[in-house]
Amino acid sequence: MPTSNHQRQQRRATARHASVATDDVPDAVPRPPGRGPRNHFWDPRPPGVWRHNESNEPNQRRAARLTSARGRYAAAVRGRRWSRINAARCTAAPVLPRRWTSAEKTASLWGPDSAKIARAS
Repeated sequence: MPTSNHQRQQRRATARHASVATDDVPDAVPRPPGRGPRNHFWDPRPPGVWRHNESNEPNQRRAARLTSARGRYAAAVRGRRWSRINAARCTAAPVLPRRWTSAEKTASLWGPDSAKIARAS
C-alpha cells in the first residue's frame, strides 16, 4: 500500500532532525547543504568538520588544493588571464579631447557650419 504525502513529509522531517544529531551533542553544528567530500563523514561536534572514514583526520580542502599541482596551475592561468584582460586599459595612451582654437569657439556661436568655415580659413 502506498504511503500518503503526509507520511512522507513526516519521515523526511524526522530524517532531517536526525541528521543534525542534537541528541548526542548539545551544541551540534548542523551539516552543510550539498554533498560532502568522498570517503568523509560529517562530525557535528564544534567546529563541525568533515572527517575521513578510516583515518578520522579532518578534511582540509585548502591545504589539499594548495599542495596539488592542478590548483597551482589553475591559479596561475587565472592570474595571467586577468593581467592580459586589463593590460590594454593600463598601457594604452589616454584619449584626450582636441583643443578648440579661439576662431572655432567664436564661429561655433554663429551656427553649426560656422566652425567648419572658421577652420578652413
